[in-house]
Amino acid sequence: MKQKVRFIMRKKGKGSSSDVPEKTVIAFEEAIANLTRAIYDRSSMATHVATDRQTVVQLRRLLAAIFHEIIEL
Repeated sequence: MKQKVRFIMRKKGKGSSSDVPEKTVIAFEEAIANLTRAIYDRSSMATHVATDRQTVVQLRRLLAAIFHEIIEL
């Protein structure tokens, strides 16, 4: 992904020695990976352990809100 950021920045004529855009992308990727792992772990637990319906519905609403925000960006 860092290569894509470098390419886009060069294409826009904003190529600089700063690595802030690359670090931002890395931080975003790590946050998405952590979110995905947390959702997987929580969903797996809810599937294999008796949970109430409210917990599952709440998890679904949270995911829908997150995906909605990502899509609107």
